Amino acid sequence: MKLILLLLVCLACVQPSVERAAGYSKFDKGLKETLRELMEELRTDEVKVEETGKRGDIDDDDDDDDDDENNIDTSHIDSESEAEDDAESQRVELPGGEEKPQNINPNSKEEQKEDNLDKSHFSVGLGGGPKKATYNVYRYLAGNKRIFEESATLWTDGIIPYSIDEASFSGYLSTLKSQLADAINQLNSDTCVKWVERTTEENYVLITSADGCWSYVGKTGGEQKISLEKDGCLTVHTVLHELLHAMGTQHEQSRSDRMKMTSMLWKNIDTKNLNNFDMANTNNAQPYDYKSVMQYELQSFGKNGKNSMSIPDTSFEYLITNTKNTLSLYDIGEINSGYKCTADCTNTCKNGGVVTKGSSGCSCKCPSGLKGSDCSELDTSDGCGEFITLSSSGDKKTISMGSYTPGVVCTWVIKGPANNRIKATIDSLDLPYNEYDDCYHWLEFRDYLIGDRGKERCGTQGGASFTKAMVGDPGRMMIRFNTAKHSDQAAGKGFSVTVEAVESGCVGSPCKHGGKCQGNGAGFTCTCNNGFSGNDCNTLAAAATTTCDFQKDFQTCLFQVDKSKSAFDFRFMSTVDTRYPGNEDGFQYLVMDGNKNPGNKAYLVTSADFQEAARCLSFKYLYIDRYYDDGYDASMVFKYRNSAGTESTLFTIGTTDVSYNSWQTKSLDLPAVSGLQLIIEANEGWQNIALDNISLKSGACA
Repeated sequence: MKLILLLLVCLACVQPSVERAAGYSKFDKGLKETLRELMEELRTDEVKVEETGKRGDIDDDDDDDDDDENNIDTSHIDSESEAEDDAESQRVELPGGEEKPQNINPNSKEEQKEDNLDKSHFSVGLGGGPKKATYNVYRYLAGNKRIFEESATLWTDGIIPYSIDEASFSGYLSTLKSQLADAINQLNSDTCVKWVERTTEENYVLITSADGCWSYVGKTGGEQKISLEKDGCLTVHTVLHELLHAMGTQHEQSRSDRMKMTSMLWKNIDTKNLNNFDMANTNNAQPYDYKSVMQYELQSFGKNGKNSMSIPDTSFEYLITNTKNTLSLYDIGEINSGYKCTADCTNTCKNGGVVTKGSSGCSCKCPSGLKGSDCSELDTSDGCGEFITLSSSGDKKTISMGSYTPGVVCTWVIKGPANNRIKATIDSLDLPYNEYDDCYHWLEFRDYLIGDRGKERCGTQGGASFTKAMVGDPGRMMIRFNTAKHSDQAAGKGFSVTVEAVESGCVGSPCKHGGKCQGNGAGFTCTCNNGFSGNDCNTLAAAATTTCDFQKDFQTCLFQVDKSKSAFDFRFMSTVDTRYPGNEDGFQYLVMDGNKNPGNKAYLVTSADFQEAARCLSFKYLYIDRYYDDGYDASMVFKYRNSAGTESTLFTIGTTDVSYNSWQTKSLDLPAVSGLQLIIEANEGWQNIALDNISLKSGACA
């Protein structure tokens, strides 16, 4: 059979190139059908080869156990397997150092490939209405909320009717229905959002196979489409991803609290897809989750194989590369919060559990390793595991196991006092591993979020330590000991781990303007950048220069949004728009949308302590559409305030002499005043106004 397949493939390869240029010939089509039948006969449980060859890789390793989800005794682990996810999170601790598994599959997972098909055909341009495009990103026609709120983007009562354009999925319909059923079942089980087959509903989702994987964001009214291209978008991960967009969610990397969690490498991002990386205005009910089905891969839309994003602690990259074919605990929490599923629930969940309301009513969704109606019970083998409470800073306890019987799974949950982080140190270790440096038995340290997979360690050398990240609850960590997946392997000599409550002055994130915090007991030290100084990076010396190009959002920016006084949100945008010259790189900039609501105001303000000195404020701006002088024109007013509270106006964007439809540069002289505060007052109107490259330097403007 394999020989026949090889011959047919060879015949396909020698077809005349002129036929390839014009499309499939009749021979091609017949050959394609024959190949499909042969491949179906060769298909095994986990290796799937689709007709076009876009999906799946054939593993040439002849090991009998290649299709075993947990097979690690092979030179290349199946990239779609659970064993691959384990290997990505594992290291072997040895006297010579830490070793990474050698047999991690170099091929991308299907969901990673599909991320690069994530696109849409329309976007809202700077000029207002929908603009036809052959690329771009999710349609902001219905708002840009990742996390939900009471707005038109939500589906009434959480009911989402859908239908399938069955003809468009020819040859793949059964696959689509299977994956869609899996995704919908997850949503129906753990949230109050219900996807139901359409009967006569006016507002509904049509699932079709078009070009790429895309969706509108939220409810738009009438028929709205989700595209799941049949030969590139049919993993459960991608189906969930697009369904969540239709429900009103944005990408995880677009969250408004992403600033210390991920960085956009703008120069590496394909210019056609810059908007996929804009920061959105989101409500965030759960902590930033690298394991979310809405989180892009770090390489998504990168140029020439480069990363499009980076994260500050690369040891957590495995959470992003691991398979995401189920909603994470925090995805579930966000949906339940956004659709107010649990508003009438009276139950509470302990130990990082999430209140949910699915098909069985109000309940708790527990992190793996915990169970019970309120997540107050350990899911652990007999004779091991414990809830450990460290009552004060510096308290320590040792967790150890000498002899053990393979097959056990043990769970410890450690809780410390307020303003403390949990630290775990391996004192001694003897847990088995194979020739490829994969762990047979391992310790798992959940030092990111208690509901996400942790770092897995085995080997023969102690010394490694793990301190809970400043995400979620830094004072709670779970440690698990897993010998069940490879219970046929002989036991090692065991392990000893010391857990400790470590006081940290960084728990409250005291460093401002992007400063990095280093804890020192109850104290802290800030490392400042971008011209800022002082104990908390909130001082601008007389000679300092600071810039804000919004490539790091507001993280290092002098100006921040005053949400207490603002009636609307600014938004970020990044696009190479040739209609408006002067900002050719297209990297992220700040936009005030034209919404025809005169009287609505929003404010950008400074909070830094300025040493008294004359300064020059410069910036770029773009005013879309002409000035009408009819009382509905948008404007931005640049002001400063002194210590006495007296305000003075420096410049207004949006007057009868405004230059429009091209980027302009402006410089403004600031006098030396005490107690300086800078204010940008944005007034809504017909026009859009964009800002970029704000700079403040000492001395007069040139």
